[in-house]
Amino acid sequence: MNALLNWVEWVVVAYSITIIITSSRIMEPLRRRVTQQKLAELLHCPMCTGFWVGGVLGYFWWSITGNALMDAFFGSAVSWMLYGKFVLGVNEPAPPRMPQQAGKKP
Repeated sequence: MNALLNWVEWVVVAYSITIIITSSRIMEPLRRRVTQQKLAELLHCPMCTGFWVGGVLGYFWWSITGNALMDAFFGSAVSWMLYGKFVLGVNEPAPPRMPQQAGKKP
């Protein structure tokens, strides 16, 4: 149980830092001031930022996988999945489709 709580703690910290960097009002002035295209994309992309946040957390704070590179990939995946679920609402059910009639093309 303690190991599960440690994983949950790491995920919450990684996701929170990622959302603060990519979406919060606190970091909005910084995101606006960035003029380099690649860095600007990094600061707006939760998957990209989650990678770097995961790597930094794994190297400097606590590695949940035992490898900072794997922590980086895990941070990226977790940040993207949670961002899609809670911010974008990706997993909401799709509206029902109308049945196609025989012989008619859509």
